[in-house]
Amino acid sequence: MCFCCLAELRQAIKDAFLHQLSTVGPSKITVTSLAGQSNITRKTFYAHYKGLTELADVLVDEKLQELHLLLVPLKEETEQPSLKFNARLVKFMQNNKTILQALSQITDVSKSFKKLVFNDTQGVILKQLRRRQLPKQWNTSKISQNLSGFLTAGIYSTFESWLNDEDPLSTDELIYILYMFCIVPFEAPLSMDVFLEETQHLKNE
Repeated sequence: MCFCCLAELRQAIKDAFLHQLSTVGPSKITVTSLAGQSNITRKTFYAHYKGLTELADVLVDEKLQELHLLLVPLKEETEQPSLKFNARLVKFMQNNKTILQALSQITDVSKSFKKLVFNDTQGVILKQLRRRQLPKQWNTSKISQNLSGFLTAGIYSTFESWLNDEDPLSTDELIYILYMFCIVPFEAPLSMDVFLEETQHLKNE
């Protein structure tokens, strides 16, 4: 079978999976039902995917790749990166809420989501740190890693609550919370003079 035919077959299986997620729900999807809708045999399905969980993982990765393509250009932003980050993240979450809710019942969405957000926010934060007047002996890479860890934990906690809560946050509430998480690591003042003075004062107390 040619590469194009293989790609079309895998896409047909994914399309059938997405259709059944929205119509019958994740708990009622079976390999047999997907094979039937895709006009293939169960054997052919297993030649491409080990099972429903692997298929769900593939779809999660594809969805998160869409998010990555939205966030990665922010590494080059110098003005209000937190607002642009939040706008793109919230738009992605709103557009994909239903599918992510369904996929989360089959596989663990959190691990891939956290990894992507950590990596993409670290790039933005590192870029911003290099614009600041930090002491030369400071390790900006480690600082960005720690800030990204803090930011990722907050974003995912908010994301998970919003995804599963019967009375979820409004869009404005969601944007505000994410903005508060992002404002310090993304947009702290460029000058460190005040911070260093205050730190020295506390040390001397």
